[in-house]
Amino acid sequence: MRRIAVLLLLVAVVLLGWLWLRPKAPSGAGTLYFLNWADYIPEELIQKFEAETGAKVVLDTFESPEAMLAKLKAGADQEFSLVVAPDYYVLQMARDGLIAPLDKGKLKNLANLDPFFLDPPYDPGLQYSVPYLWGTTGIAYREDLVTGPVDSYAVFFAPEAQVGPFLLLDEMRETIGAALKYLGYSVNTTDPEALAKAKELLLAAKERSVGFAGGLEALNRILAGDAALSLAYSGDVLQAREEDQRLRYTLAKEGGRSGRTPWWC
Repeated sequence: MRRIAVLLLLVAVVLLGWLWLRPKAPSGAGTLYFLNWADYIPEELIQKFEAETGAKVVLDTFESPEAMLAKLKAGADQEFSLVVAPDYYVLQMARDGLIAPLDKGKLKNLANLDPFFLDPPYDPGLQYSVPYLWGTTGIAYREDLVTGPVDSYAVFFAPEAQVGPFLLLDEMRETIGAALKYLGYSVNTTDPEALAKAKELLLAAKERSVGFAGGLEALNRILAGDAALSLAYSGDVLQAREEDQRLRYTLAKEGGRSGRTPWWC
């Protein structure tokens, strides 16, 4: 089955991106080294950019934010012109000197952004990044494989509410955040007691789960019937439903995380 994935959003909306922001360059304009999520941009779009600008795009990919961060810290920050990654890494990367401030004089289309996206908490004033995609993290499940309602994180964390074999998402921000929300805390809490409770909850869930999986792998396994449900990104589910309409997506009643995927230079 082809790899699923391409957007982290419920409705695929491209807000702004480097491929539209760069001025047209003459033939032989050099090479753009691009680090991106796997299956996150159409090959046809890269080819169109190359044809219009004369530049060559060398694409490298990653499956998880942790893999991206490890690659950059290992020295790849000196290799890439452009990186796509979760919003919550922007300030960390800036503090570590892994990304450079934007030259906004070259980004004329910033004026076309909705004002909501111009001053995000993860990068006030858009000093280092440009919003590309937005979406939510919720619960994906196959309706024919679950035995009860799927409307709460209890399907992962309360044994009596389990409705089928489940996977835990191999992404710490999302999985710890779900546990914190289930316990009534903010996903952004730094309270040691709250984090300790979330740890115990996750350790217990791990024992009852069928394992950890990245976003794409989790959906592939649900579609294959190896699991019934998992935390998932809304855009991945939107794409996967093209292959199987039995796949459903819902936000837990405790709340879900809304994230943005920015471009960094």
